[in-house]
Amino acid sequence: MEYLKFVVQVLLIVLAFFGYLKVAEKYGIVDVPNQRSSHKLVTIRGAGIIFFVAILAHHIFYQFPYPYFLIGVTLLVAVSLIDDILSVSPLVRFLCQLLAMFFLFWELEMVNTLQWWCVPVGVFGLAMLNAYNFMDGINGITGIYTLVFLVSLLLLTSLLTLQDVKLIYLMIASIVIFGFFNFRGEAKVFAGDAGSMSLAFLVLFYLLTIIWQAADVSFVLLLAVYGIDSFWTIVVRLRRGERIYTAHRSHLYQHLSNEKAWPHLKVALLYGAIQLLINLLVIGNFFYQLVPGKILLLAVLILLSVVYLTIRRFVTMVPKASDQ
Repeated sequence: MEYLKFVVQVLLIVLAFFGYLKVAEKYGIVDVPNQRSSHKLVTIRGAGIIFFVAILAHHIFYQFPYPYFLIGVTLLVAVSLIDDILSVSPLVRFLCQLLAMFFLFWELEMVNTLQWWCVPVGVFGLAMLNAYNFMDGINGITGIYTLVFLVSLLLLTSLLTLQDVKLIYLMIASIVIFGFFNFRGEAKVFAGDAGSMSLAFLVLFYLLTIIWQAADVSFVLLLAVYGIDSFWTIVVRLRRGERIYTAHRSHLYQHLSNEKAWPHLKVALLYGAIQLLINLLVIGNFFYQLVPGKILLLAVLILLSVVYLTIRRFVTMVPKASDQ
């Protein structure tokens, strides 16, 4: 019966996906390349709505196991879709994200135990949502990165009691379906804000669950690559006096894809591979208890920052006139 439910849900996701493609083509829901774009062809945007469809289908089939989580992700998807049509101010988006975080805290039963650490956790959550959204800039990167995270969750099932593994498998299926049209040299579809926000909220849901259960902050490293790239990109942009909520091409992956002309899929796989290695290190350390989690967290963040800044400096270095 469970297998039949899974197959039916996947079929619904496929139907929703192709249905959206028809609607997008009819009403011109597309991304037209501009000077900040990393793509060259007109591409259907917003196809990542199937990630929300997968979450919704799971809740319908299993009697809404996480109602507050569903409310939160629905709020994020709704404001993202409205923003695509009418343009929503950054303040409104921030307030909706803040409200969504409250519902997530409620789902994880953190509301009843509010303490001082809930503030930094909330700030981290908001930062992660926006980082995930901003990092969705080249073909395949969000899908590959999220697959690495979800597979890492499955590796943890023997150590922790994760909430609803069935949802993990369904999300993997939805990413594979989306990736067939996105993970290619010239993507046919983009996830859009609704898609990246859906995945970001799901990832945050599971990440906070793991940290809460394991009482090990080192699991933050399961998002270390995105975190480091986002953090140092913000630092660079602030030093330039730029507004960090405006569109840009300042991430390292964008420099590699645009200025250095690396293929999108190569960059996406590189980010995914590095994150997978870090995840295996974190999971192995948790299993064998080699070093305290806080020490591992600090060591990896410092090492990754040094490597990242070194590579970034090399990649973004402007050639001397004599070398041109």
